[in-house]
Amino acid sequence: MITKQFSALGYDVRMIGSLEDEIIVWTHGFSESVDGCIVADVSGTDWNRDFSPWPAEALDRRSEAFSGGADDYLKILTETLMPQGEQLWPNVKKRIIAGYSLAGLFALYAATRVDVFDGVACGSGSMWYPNWTSYLGEHPIRIKAAAFSLGDREPMGKNRAFAAVGTCTENVVECLRRQGVSVEFRWESGGHFTDPQGRRKRCIIAAMKGVSL
Repeated sequence: MITKQFSALGYDVRMIGSLEDEIIVWTHGFSESVDGCIVADVSGTDWNRDFSPWPAEALDRRSEAFSGGADDYLKILTETLMPQGEQLWPNVKKRIIAGYSLAGLFALYAATRVDVFDGVACGSGSMWYPNWTSYLGEHPIRIKAAAFSLGDREPMGKNRAFAAVGTCTENVVECLRRQGVSVEFRWESGGHFTDPQGRRKRCIIAAMKGVSL
């Protein structure tokens, strides 16, 4: 395994993989190695700005509102970070975008906005986000395969928005399947913060299999 790093426009990218790998996974908050792919982890993001597709109110008095800056960040990701990073790996042929929680929502949103990803890996994605399921039904997603996972205790949360995540995720899975996307959806044990790194890795592996078919 080889590790490469660079910084651009206030974001840091750490990449780990083999020069022979043909799949690159762009992710946020996951920097472990995964056999068969290059993991490119971007840090320095503003969670509620960079990953939110449009403005939305804060979930409670203790949290911040969502400012809806996903399009701006996606432009930076696709036009600056990805070209700069991928020139370091000569054999890349396929791309996956991966994320957990709100970053998982961003991964799906990105795949409706640009036609550069082959797959999405979404762990415990924020499918409860206001107006998200209706948006997805009106905007075709441009990928071959997707992998989802969700903790079986996540729909049991006291917050009304979070409690809808199970139904919303199942609706998203069916929406993608109707569009011809190969989808794997796995229920995992525990809540939102149970083994997030393990869930990320399993989703990435499943998405890799999907784009390789």
